[in-house]
Amino acid sequence: MHNLAPSPYTTSSSDLKKKQIPRKRNNETSATATATISNKESVVKRLKQAATRAYIASKTNEGLDSTKPKLKTVRQLMAELDRELARISKFEVFRRPGDSLRSVQKHNLKTPRPNTSHKRDVAVLLAKALSDDCISIEGAARIQCLVKRMVEEDYEPDLIVFVGPRSGDDGGKNLVADADGSYLYFRHLCKSVGLQLRRTEIRLEHHSIDQKALQEVVQYIQTHCKPQWIEAMVNEETRVDIDQESAKNFRKKLSIHFSFFSSEYQLCQLNDIHVRSPNQSALRALTQLAGSSTTTSWSFFYTVTSTNFNDPVRALAGKTYKSAQDLVPVLSNLRGVINDREFFQADNYKVLVAVRNSILADMEGLYQTEPTLQSIRKAMRPQDATLDVVLEGALMSLGRCLDVVRPAGLMTGRCSREDFERALNLLQQAYYLLDRSCDPVLPLPPQDWGVLGTDAVDEMATAVDDDRRGEESSNLISIDDVIDYD
Repeated sequence: MHNLAPSPYTTSSSDLKKKQIPRKRNNETSATATATISNKESVVKRLKQAATRAYIASKTNEGLDSTKPKLKTVRQLMAELDRELARISKFEVFRRPGDSLRSVQKHNLKTPRPNTSHKRDVAVLLAKALSDDCISIEGAARIQCLVKRMVEEDYEPDLIVFVGPRSGDDGGKNLVADADGSYLYFRHLCKSVGLQLRRTEIRLEHHSIDQKALQEVVQYIQTHCKPQWIEAMVNEETRVDIDQESAKNFRKKLSIHFSFFSSEYQLCQLNDIHVRSPNQSALRALTQLAGSSTTTSWSFFYTVTSTNFNDPVRALAGKTYKSAQDLVPVLSNLRGVINDREFFQADNYKVLVAVRNSILADMEGLYQTEPTLQSIRKAMRPQDATLDVVLEGALMSLGRCLDVVRPAGLMTGRCSREDFERALNLLQQAYYLLDRSCDPVLPLPPQDWGVLGTDAVDEMATAVDDDRRGEESSNLISIDDVIDYD
């Protein structure tokens, strides 16, 4: 065999590996170095761009921090957000407190009072829910308002209707309907003051105002009362011995006037729904009585319930309960929108904002008075142990509802049917939480039974300024004693 010398041009596989491996490492090192330089350049570039934007923003907003007040509370933050939204949408989102009550007063001042022999009066008392089958202080105040008018103003209605279903607290049921309990207290009060019901008819309606109670009342009047009233009117006209021309002028329509007696927040609900959502209004049933020979009208007589309790937690609950009642017209409007019966009203968006801000302000006030959660829980009654949790949950649902309907409320966009359905569910959650947990219902003390003016009722009523007389009006206020604030 010949020994062949290795050729300078021949290479083995091992030689290739030895040469390729360093070459590969050199390639990886150079690629890594290039990527590192590129990353450094990109990071530096991004930081430079961010610094440039921050510099431009600081120049653009220069001087704003010194002029704008610092927001120290959630309420101030929400108010500032509302102002900014109003500026963007060019739409005022704030609602003046007391607008609903002023609307009720204006309605009564503009409502003509028929002064004719053909007038028939119907008193409708909206009963307050009984507390464990006992009449409450607020319910007694409503009944006393009716009896006071009958005693002091010789008001003798042809028909008195007590409206109220059988209700209960905490899911339980009372054995006595609200209408029945209110009627029993009414008769006891009439006996104690010597009031005789000579020609007044009584009817008990065991449905709520939301369950078409007024439709049942109208049907009863249409069937049983109206024929008798028209017959009496015709007989009165035939007994008048006058000439034909005078008899023609003498004949007038039958005027049926309804007087509603309740707390101010419930009557405001009725009036607000009638103004904003006429198709959803319970008062619409009263117009069914009107015709060629009949006219209808109505007015409101209310008691103003107070939330000035010595217990700060009970005071917070009472004020929150009254704020929650402002949500009822909004719920009615949302149902009408979902059923394609009406549009979402801008006034109802203002109500949502006002209720949320009011509850926020009250909660922050309580937290400032009672600085720790433990002290707040200590101040609460056992049944109110979760009131703060309830309020926070209701505020969360209210905030989400506002987020959903904001485009429609501010008129900056549209909301779909699904959006309104979601808003309705959220608002119902908030309302039922507040309505069931915050009603400061108190039973009427036994010593106050049969007394027309009681200390307990006085505590539940607040005086209302009356500019005509320059003094505080009575705790039980009729619309004749109020004025047009504008």
